[in-house]
Amino acid sequence: MDEVKIDEGDELTAMKVIADALSPFEPKTRKRIVGWVSDKFELGQLPASMQPEPKGGTVMGDDSVIQGTALQDAATLFEKASPSTDAEKVLVVAYWMQEMNHESVTAVRVNKKLKDLGHRVDHINRVFTGLIEQKPSLVIQTHKSGKAKQGRKTYKVTTEGIKRVKAMLATGQVGPEE
Repeated sequence: MDEVKIDEGDELTAMKVIADALSPFEPKTRKRIVGWVSDKFELGQLPASMQPEPKGGTVMGDDSVIQGTALQDAATLFEKASPSTDAEKVLVVAYWMQEMNHESVTAVRVNKKLKDLGHRVDHINRVFTGLIEQKPSLVIQTHKSGKAKQGRKTYKVTTEGIKRVKAMLATGQVGPEE
């Protein structure tokens, strides 16, 4: 495969443009933006110092807050929550993406992360529909791109969904919801 030669001046120009674009933001916002760029351009895992910080710490129930980075890792959060149904698996990973990794939640991203964790879900869009149709809804759809029924949809875990995941984290399990 041929490697494209890039002029060092072009790289420096790109770095200057990025630095200028990020300079008005607070460090937390910069981390979130750089995390998005890393995800968008598939740059791999960011160094720990560049990982977005969880919003207000990682709450595991009503009172206990985990300090540090213990649950910033999806695998650790998944193991702690120990979801048993496909709906719970999707909800836990969607929660992690939204609340801890500051990523937008899409079915493709959630299933990719679940696959990485060894828990791929068949018919993930149906699972999201089930989470939306529960009363109260655990997830809502916030955006759809494309006109087809299968268009890419963006989701948000609701306050009730967040409470459900926190309950799973606090007890290790809640009742089945599928």
